[in-house]
Amino acid sequence: MVFGEAPLSCKTTGTLTDSGVDETTATTLLFPNKAVATLSTSTVVKLPNEVEIRGTKGHIKVPCPFWCPTKLEVTTSIGEADLKTELYEFPLPKADNSFLHVNSAGFRYEAECVRQCLMKGLKECPTARLKESLQAAEILGSARRDVGYKIPADDL
Repeated sequence: MVFGEAPLSCKTTGTLTDSGVDETTATTLLFPNKAVATLSTSTVVKLPNEVEIRGTKGHIKVPCPFWCPTKLEVTTSIGEADLKTELYEFPLPKADNSFLHVNSAGFRYEAECVRQCLMKGLKECPTARLKESLQAAEILGSARRDVGYKIPADDL
């Protein structure tokens, strides 16, 4: 999503548990224009669960939990050493019920987007294209295969 293009290469290393589940992984993706992304996962080590996007003109931080954040920090370079940081906040919608996972009320925005698309007769959401979902699935599949995690479909 950040680079707007599929990666040129994707390589994952990691370990599996004794039962064959992915335990810890490190993934490196190389994109056109020399852009690089690194991703880490672990079921045994507590990771920050945040995203940092860094570029030549500044950086963006999506704090924990990155999958359903309530704020975003954008830091831009103004001069040689001067930085300007802006904080954007996205409040969670009001909910009558409690949720099992942190910030789950935020998924109401996704559900509402789907509802709006269906009401308009759209077969694809303009902000989350099928092509992007398929690219994400390809990256995850490649990472899974690289570390040796097997699923039943692998034997077909």
